[in-house]
Amino acid sequence: MVPDSGAIATDVMTGAIEFAAADKAAPRLVVTGDSDIFAPLQQTTKFAESIGAKLATIRGRGHG
Repeated sequence: MVPDSGAIATDVMTGAIEFAAADKAAPRLVVTGDSDIFAPLQQTTKFAESIGAKLATIRGRGHG
């Protein structure tokens, strides 16, 4: 894990970190579990949409 990865994740989810426009970046993929209590599916879906990423949801999985 990256040092302070929790703080970085919070910055990403709250919009404190800006991403390049999807048409000016490499393809993006967000992978999530539908039972993730740290990054709920509804929030993760909104985030993926906001950065132009495809979303892959793993049924029955949590955060790890």
